[in-house]
Amino acid sequence: MKAKDVLELFGKDEIAEKALNLLLRYSEQGFIPADELKDFDLVLLLEGKRLALPIEADKMSLSWNMRHVQLQRKMEIPYIIRLFFKKLKSGEADVFQAIEEYFEKIGEDNPKVFVEIFLKMCDERDGFLVSGDSISKICRKYGKDGGVVIAEMKGAGIISPYIGCGKIGRTKSMYEINKFLLEALAAKISQP
Repeated sequence: MKAKDVLELFGKDEIAEKALNLLLRYSEQGFIPADELKDFDLVLLLEGKRLALPIEADKMSLSWNMRHVQLQRKMEIPYIIRLFFKKLKSGEADVFQAIEEYFEKIGEDNPKVFVEIFLKMCDERDGFLVSGDSISKICRKYGKDGGVVIAEMKGAGIISPYIGCGKIGRTKSMYEINKFLLEALAAKISQP
């Protein structure tokens, strides 16, 4: 995927260009400074696609949907997005390469397996959500501990706990898959 492809996913307008430039500029640092975030539409694009997220959250929650969108507040770029945009700076980036690189960096012995796990999670999802039970079942098929993989994927910004799911009296753990990763994956699959 090249910068023009990413720009198309962002909407090909002035706000999309600003978002792309900020991600390219700040992917090394991991944070977009507050003084760059004066445009509410820009902040909404970054947060909505899970490219950068507000640092503050209700009740110290790790959930993306518990973070508050505010103008002129520093935003954190999830680790997996940092890796993707660092590669994009040099010309091309790929979701699968970013996933492999992340799992290699944290010491996993077979990083390609995590691309397969990610793809299976995408197959099991409902919209942007996938259940913890589904992730655990997928991981078992690959000889991996579901709890460990979930923790590693949360750390990467591939998934986030989703608050507000479950039935009364019975909680079902649900995770939101990073929306940009899903869009980039769909674009990769649709390429000839």
